[in-house]
This record gives sequence, structure tokens and C-alpha cells, in this order.
Amino acid sequence: MKTAAPLLLALSCALAACGDASPTNGDTSAPGLETGTTPGRDAAPSDAPVAPGDDSAPTEGGAPAGDSNPPGPDLPPPPSCADECFVGQTRSSGSTTQTCALYSDTSKAFIALGGSLRDRARRHEGWMRRFHLPNGYVAEAFYADSNHDKVVTYGGYSDAAIWTGTYLAAEALRYQVTRSSDALANVKRLVAKIDELFELTGHPGYMARFWAPTQSGDAAIDGLYNASNGRHHAASYKGQPMFWDGNTSRDQYQGVWLGWSYAYQALASAPAERELIRKRAVAIVEELMKVRKQVPVTLRFKLGGSWQELPLKLDMQYAIMNPTEYKNGGPFIEVGSSSGGGGDFESSTMTGLREFIPDLAAVLKQVPILGALVPASLPRSGSALMTASIFRIALQVTDGVAGYAARRAAIKSFYDSHIAGWQTLAKQYVQLNDAGQCWKSYYAFNIAFEPLLTLLQLERGNAAAHATWARDVLGAKMWPYVKDHKNVFFGYIAATHGSGLVSAAQLAELNKQLGQFPEPPKIARAVNNAGKYPMNSKCAGQTAVAVDVADRVMSDFIWQRDPFGASAGGDPRRGYPGVDYLMAYWLGRRDGHLADDNAGTCLRFK
Repeated sequence: MKTAAPLLLALSCALAACGDASPTNGDTSAPGLETGTTPGRDAAPSDAPVAPGDDSAPTEGGAPAGDSNPPGPDLPPPPSCADECFVGQTRSSGSTTQTCALYSDTSKAFIALGGSLRDRARRHEGWMRRFHLPNGYVAEAFYADSNHDKVVTYGGYSDAAIWTGTYLAAEALRYQVTRSSDALANVKRLVAKIDELFELTGHPGYMARFWAPTQSGDAAIDGLYNASNGRHHAASYKGQPMFWDGNTSRDQYQGVWLGWSYAYQALASAPAERELIRKRAVAIVEELMKVRKQVPVTLRFKLGGSWQELPLKLDMQYAIMNPTEYKNGGPFIEVGSSSGGGGDFESSTMTGLREFIPDLAAVLKQVPILGALVPASLPRSGSALMTASIFRIALQVTDGVAGYAARRAAIKSFYDSHIAGWQTLAKQYVQLNDAGQCWKSYYAFNIAFEPLLTLLQLERGNAAAHATWARDVLGAKMWPYVKDHKNVFFGYIAATHGSGLVSAAQLAELNKQLGQFPEPPKIARAVNNAGKYPMNSKCAGQTAVAVDVADRVMSDFIWQRDPFGASAGGDPRRGYPGVDYLMAYWLGRRDGHLADDNAGTCLRFK
């Protein structure tokens, strides 16, 4: 029994997916990126057709008050001048080529882009569309040289789903604020691309991280497939050879759900795209509600110096199955890793399913011998937040839709009978890898803040529910960890939904930090903050206070990386997408924390 306790801990870690948020990109095909390196610290456009409308889609009705699609803060009327294209875009008009340029509705003339936050958003939007959307999904770009005008390959695509979903949220917010036709068209494109991630796996509710053709003729895309990567599955889709990236972690779903919720609000006049969201959301929730009896699970662990495999039969709920990655006829859990000798529990892996279990005790108690050691409850506050938001969004997108009435009733019954328990678990939120652990796994904050944001914005019309999420979870548990981190994304959430959490001075500081965000391209620049900030004597390579955004180590989404990086070597060829700027900027605009600092202008073809 001496080995039982650590084995139980490791099994809990495997089920909880200790490495769930992909702290590394894991895309070894990218030059200069080694497996096990943290983006930005240790290591150095698609016009897919919109899915056609479906005449058989259920007819939508009005949303009951206080239920779905609640109004947000009062927005100004749509401007007379709204972006119709993106920076760098061209089109043919007769015998001439037109270029997208900034137009002043006041002077009735085309003008140069300036240094406003609004124009910075336009530049990041244009750069995203031109360089960071391989096959329509958000990824890092590796350029041929420091001119940054030719992409030779892509990295970070194992996180494509979360950042494409977050980008969708930003674009939906942009449309809500500006009524830009370009934003609306892009929202529709992104909804269609995300839908493909579900369709191609062939498993209800299971989403690929990314997919790309392997014979497109674009060397930067065709070279992404790696036959030796166990997550890469070669297949055919839409009549072309391709691969999809699997073993999808929970964080990938969070970005997609965030995007779906905001997009659904923005797409009031687009029933076909709303139905794409709805059918996938309902499929996921129905999978999570299922109670699967005696699922064959293989547990692999090291005991007495040798690897053992233990076949188990477990009853499971809150799980989405992926038979493509089954081993021995079912899901496979490896405690520790073969390469690490079995003792590196945080490298534990789980394939063949993706779970969102709010309390692990129900599963672990079924394990022979070890189950007797399991306490009555093993709460997972992060999973409770995720699950609550998933079900709440499913109710949002089915509200008033006659063709989904029966299925929605079943979802609502499940939600009503479980929400109090999920809230209780969420109120126990704790981040174990805090300052005492040198902010290891800081990305876990983002995995919690994204679903919390959807819950907060959907419950604006429900005072009691909103108070629970805002006061008892955001204010009491989550915000205290990050309140001094100069994290604009988290800060805007707290400023909007947490009464008294963010003062006027603190909000001004958040806006100042956003103003320090670099113009595109967002390169993995070299950073040396030695002597500029006090150092943390307990955490090597970290400062004692949060670094300003202007001095920050750049990464995929800086709001999910700790702000204490003292230095980084950088790679002038490596470019990160600007989703972090766009999400924070448009959330700030949408919730009234930022004004339009270049009003009366818009992008038009010239």
C-alpha cells in the first residue's frame, strides 16, 4: 500500500489532465521550437466559403426574458462609417486593383492609419488575416527572415481551436460595436471553420484541435503533417487528403464555447450559422449527460521498477469519447510518462476521451484497492466552471427554437438539478500553482476566466445567478490572485462584472497597459528586464512584480502567461497572432471601458 497514495495522486492528475492546457505548443514541426519549451520564454488568410443555409433548420422564436441572449451594456448606435475590408486586402474591380484603406467620414477623404488603439486593432486584424490563419485557423507564423513577409511554416497549431474560438469572440464583439460588414462575414467564416473541427472526427461532440490538407500546394501548410506524431491522424475530408490533430484538451473547447456564445448573439440575422453552432453545442451537452456503464479503460503505470497495465471497467459521465484514439478497445491512461521514467506525474496522459468531470471521486472510487483511499469528494472547481458554462450556452442557443424544444427541456432539467452543485464546487476555486510555485501553469487562469466570462455575460439579467458568479467566484476566489498582474483581459472582466473590484485608477492603468501592446507583427523579441524590475529571489528568472506589457515576453496569448518573465532570447522569425490584443480591445469597447479614439473613420476599398 506504500505505492497506493502516490499512484492515486498520479491517477487523479491524469484524469484532471495536469498538462491539459498545452503549456507548450507541442508542434515539433516548427523550426526552432523544441518539445517542452514554453512559448516566448524558453524557446526561441483563408476565405473558406460560408456553409450554405439549411432550409430545414428549426425556426427560431423569441427569447424568454431573463433567459438567453441578455442585452449587454448600452451600445452607441452603429456608426455611419464601418469597416468593409481589412488592412492589406486587395480586390479586382474591372481592370484595376483596389486596396483597402482608411477613410475619414468627416473629411470625406482617404487618410493614413495613425497610432490610435482603434487603428492598432485594424493592423492586428489585417495581419491576422494575411499571416496567421493556415487553413482558416489561428496559429503562429515562422517567417523566412526578419522582413516578415513570407511564411515558411506554422507553429502552435495544437492550440488552434482555443485561439480560433477566442478570435471568433473578438470578431463577434467587433461586429456588435461597429456593425462592420467585414466583421460579420468573418464571424460566419470562423463559425464554419470551427464546425469542420467536429464534422471531420466522426465522433459526436469530439473536436479536433486543427486540420489541414496535405496536398494543397502550399508548402507551409502541407509540411505540418507528421506521421510519427501520435496525435496526427491521416484521413480524407471534402475529397482531399488531410490530417487532423487530436487528443484534444479541455482548454480547446473553452475558446470555442466563448466564441460560440458571443457569435450567437451577433448572428441574429444568420439562421444557417446559428444552426451550425446549435447542433454542435447540443451534441456536446448530450454526450456529457450520458452515463456510460462499464467503459473499458486501460491504466498504465510504473510499479516496482516495471510498467504495468491494469484493465478497468468504469462508469463514466461528463465525457466525450474518441474511438479513433482508443487503445485496447477503450480509453488509455498513462500515469507519468515512458520518456520520464514514470515518476513525472504531471506528464500523465489520457487518450480516447475528453472529460469534464466536476468531482473526480465518483470515478476514482471505482478503482480496485485505490478506491478505498479516495475521499468522499475530490472537487474540481475549474471543471465545474467549464461544465456550467457549457450547459448555460446550450440553453442560450436553443432558447425559443421550436425544433429543439424537447432536447432543450432535457438539458434544462439536467442544468437545473446540477447548477447548485457546480456553483458550490466553483466557489472552492484555488490555484495551487500560485506565487509559491512561481506561477507554474499560469495558463490555468485563462481556462477558468473564459468560461466564467460566458456565465457572467449570460446571467446579466439574472441578479441572483450573476451575484454568485461575480461575488463568490470572481471577487472572492479568482480576481485576488491576478489583481496586480496588469492583465487587461482579466481586468476588464472584473471591471464589468465585479462590483468594486477595479477602481477608476486601476481601470486607467489597465487601459495604459493595453496601449503598450506592440504593433504587428508580434514577434518573439529578445527581452532583458535585468535592473528594470526587482527580481524574485525564490523564482529563478522571474521578477518580483508584474512586468509592463511594453516589456513583456511575447507569447501566443499573453494574458494566459505569467507577467513575471525577466528575459527571453527571442526569435526574429517567430510571429504570434494578435488575438490577445483583439480580444481585450473589443471586450473593453463592448463593455464601455474604452472609447473609440479614431471615431468617424472606416476601412474601404480605394
